[in-house]
Amino acid sequence: MRQSCEQESRAGSHHRQLPKRLRCRCSSPARPATLRSVLTAVLFVLFCCGAACAASSNGPSASPPPGKIKIVVFPFELEDSSAAGRAGSAPDVAPYLARATEEARRVLLQSGRYILIDPAGADPGAEAGRGLRNCNGCAAAIARKLAADQSLIGVILRPEMVEYGAKIWITDARDGRIRSTSILPLSLGGPESWASGVRLLMPRLTAPARPSAGTQQP
Repeated sequence: MRQSCEQESRAGSHHRQLPKRLRCRCSSPARPATLRSVLTAVLFVLFCCGAACAASSNGPSASPPPGKIKIVVFPFELEDSSAAGRAGSAPDVAPYLARATEEARRVLLQSGRYILIDPAGADPGAEAGRGLRNCNGCAAAIARKLAADQSLIGVILRPEMVEYGAKIWITDARDGRIRSTSILPLSLGGPESWASGVRLLMPRLTAPARPSAGTQQP
């Protein structure tokens, strides 16, 4: 009698535990599916973030910032009317002209209004052999070929070996008209002073144009 009761008790406990095992077997396959869904969502988010980062890094290089002027700064030229210059015995001043050119480019960049276009790849043509200051507006045509909006020409004037002046002008590449000019009166100083003189002239050229009386703003 006791043995039959124990068997029935074990059989009853077996039937009570069976639904639990069935529930485990039914719910266990859902766990891998849920994990796969989570991993898929994480990978999708990472992919979107990577694409956004790539777009943001490539975007600025694709086109210049809006509102900025593309300008070609040509190497500064020397108009030497000193006795040594006329005789062809003046020392080489190419490094000083290069410094003056770089100073003009630096001020343009610092103003935040310009994008510099490298003139190295342009063909100046036969007229430019006399200097861009004497080529009858060929600087504007060169700037157009380089897809620039404006061009800048700078000339150092040297009537005496220890005296100099400077003239800088910006030309519209579309029609060749001069937009602004800045002139430095003759001052005492050798070639080492040329870059300083250019630094004094450039703010007058880079300042935003102010409409005159009776002129409507665009």
